[in-house]
Amino acid sequence: MDWLCERSGFYTRFAHAAAESSKITDFLQYRTERYDRAEDWYYLATEYMRAEQYAMAVDAFETALEKLPKNAEGRVALLVEYAQAIFYANGNQSSPKMQAVVSAILQQDPTQAIALDLKGVADFAQQNYLGAILSWQEAIRYSAHSRERLALLSAINKARELGRIDYQQVAPIITDQLAVKVEWDTAQYEWHQDDVLLVYAVLNGQKMPLAIQRVFPEDLEQPILLTNLDAMTPTASLAQVQTVDLVVKLSNINDNDLTKGRIIGIKHNLLVNSREIFVIKVAL
Repeated sequence: MDWLCERSGFYTRFAHAAAESSKITDFLQYRTERYDRAEDWYYLATEYMRAEQYAMAVDAFETALEKLPKNAEGRVALLVEYAQAIFYANGNQSSPKMQAVVSAILQQDPTQAIALDLKGVADFAQQNYLGAILSWQEAIRYSAHSRERLALLSAINKARELGRIDYQQVAPIITDQLAVKVEWDTAQYEWHQDDVLLVYAVLNGQKMPLAIQRVFPEDLEQPILLTNLDAMTPTASLAQVQTVDLVVKLSNINDNDLTKGRIIGIKHNLLVNSREIFVIKVAL
């Protein structure tokens, strides 16, 4: 359903207008009482999540799911948020209830990264370290966000240590990588709603990136990881080269043409798999 997949402008506009009066929750509760629709309960649940009232969010998500048709578009996305709410409500711990929801998600979408992450959490809690590693590696495969990947890699290392599972038993999913820290001076340029940074590695003199990620403001707080999983084509990746040029381009989020945008940072001849975090200060 459009309201769930796109998070219609209603909530965004209302939240902006009502934030100063601190009555968002009251208004959303009123809507659930008056209209009692799936979308009203969903908006209330997400507001409870924002306020860290996780137990109440769980109840609201459950009501939204009850009212949402079984075959509705976006049901899996709602189940993912519901599973997260259960996890947080249980003190960031796995539970049979969360596991059941995660299992239902993965039956419908085996590549859902958050569900795979939570499955890994459940396996780790049960000391099934091999299962945790396999789940988290699949989560890395289907998650393009550096922050999530870095957290998953740390968790995998812990599971390997506790389970005494070496790289011969389970080969690493990330074999080649490049870490970059983008320094963005907010005093020089204000981030606009449609802005996105394209951070990519490319062979000198070529145009097609060997690895690329879209980067948003929240991603700038820590290193961005370009890996062999971020290849544009199955025949060319960081695994085939030793050095690359690193490019940062300011682009529009709605533009799928990677040739467009303005280059605001570049470094040449960087070693793939270096332990160094390469810093690029963008020029705006």
